[in-house]
Amino acid sequence: MFIFKIVKRLLVFSFLTMVTQVGGLIYIVSHIIYSSIKLKKLLGYKESLRRISFHTIIYLMCTFFIIPPIAGIFGRVPMPLFHEKSFGPRTIWTVILNRNYVRPLLKETALKISSEMAAKHSGIRMNYFEANHPFFKGYPLIPHLSHSDGKKLDIGFIYNDSKTGNLSSKTPSVIGYGISEEPLPGEYNRPLYCAPKNWAYNFMHNIYPQNAKKDYQFNSSITKELVTSFSNNKVISKIFLELHLKSRLGLRFDKISEVKCGAVRHDDHFHVQLY
Repeated sequence: MFIFKIVKRLLVFSFLTMVTQVGGLIYIVSHIIYSSIKLKKLLGYKESLRRISFHTIIYLMCTFFIIPPIAGIFGRVPMPLFHEKSFGPRTIWTVILNRNYVRPLLKETALKISSEMAAKHSGIRMNYFEANHPFFKGYPLIPHLSHSDGKKLDIGFIYNDSKTGNLSSKTPSVIGYGISEEPLPGEYNRPLYCAPKNWAYNFMHNIYPQNAKKDYQFNSSITKELVTSFSNNKVISKIFLELHLKSRLGLRFDKISEVKCGAVRHDDHFHVQLY
């Protein structure tokens, strides 16, 4: 029984560390605190529920109040939970899992562009997906290959509500990733080319139900404007976007780079990074 508990805690520690970077350490600390508090042990599931609730509260307190100022020492700041409703995470889990940290300059740039877009287009919202963890250059943001230095950020396309025709504040996928703007007939189909070379390239597209897109219509003109705004900004060094969308939107910027087969497809979002 003792060995089982140790193995279980090691698995929890490993999983939380892999997904959130800081969750494993917080789990250990909260476990030590919980064990030091003289509480009457509850019976059955009630004790487990109390432990889980305690760990969750400690984790959330650290995520929202302790980690952000410490991350500043490492030159990273959290992206906003919301910014006058014109900019925020597609899902709150990006923030809860501490996958929303960037260099201050990248945050400042994204906020500026989102404010400019909101001034031009009433009802628009710029959604960011995932960024980087709060600490240490080189620590991987699994499953991303390059989100490890605070300089990277994934941003969603702009959509209209299919029923009303108005700008939508959301994207078809509730997690951001997975629902793509597919290559049209005659367009270069890199996802088809890369699929046999890398099982992960189309993974999110293959597991996410594509019919969720029925309520959304891709707004090509405003998406082009959004990508252009980042391309024109001198602090942005590179943008990843599938070639068929670069061609379809008439984007001729050298900063927009071809997505290699070793990555994943970028026709459900675009990736920006600092110099």
